[in-house]
Amino acid sequence: MSIWLPEFKKIISEKKGFDYTTQGSYRLVLHTTEVGELGYMPTTHINPPQLWVDLNKNIYLQGIPLDKAGYSLKHPSDTIDTNGLFCVQVEIIGFANNIQNYSDEWYKKLALNVVKPICDAVGIDYQVYKEFKGEGEGLLASTTSVNRMSNDEWANFNGVCGHQHVPNNDHWDPGKLQYQKVIDLIKSSQLIEA
Repeated sequence: MSIWLPEFKKIISEKKGFDYTTQGSYRLVLHTTEVGELGYMPTTHINPPQLWVDLNKNIYLQGIPLDKAGYSLKHPSDTIDTNGLFCVQVEIIGFANNIQNYSDEWYKKLALNVVKPICDAVGIDYQVYKEFKGEGEGLLASTTSVNRMSNDEWANFNGVCGHQHVPNNDHWDPGKLQYQKVIDLIKSSQLIEA
């Protein structure tokens, strides 16, 4: 059974995803695009994630079902499989160097329209996360960054992280995301619903 999120518009992607290579828990990886518009990326990107969002324009797109792997993480030969380990990936329109300054409304949309539905759909504990770091907090755009997970950590992780945490990758997106704010917004929404 394919997992499509009803909150996201289904789009036709050039790549359809591939079967996960290893069993285990899901993890959620957040990326930032480092450009201000989605443009044609969601349908033509050579290494697409499953999901694309532009929170400023309320655009939520899904090109690959969540029960299939996306392609946005590097996976050098003879290293742990990054894409194939039950990994849901989301490309977010935004910039890593400024994400900590985004509005409360932007964070509310990230929390309730992106993180919560994904975590609910595939059983990710949204309260488990890796600390997000930004500029001035060490060398982050490196495979040897202190913020990177080890292969064992990656294999056993069931939570939310960024591209900056994925082993054998060298990106630092999504920057210093204020993830505790995301947790607080999800919790407060659940209290209102109860």
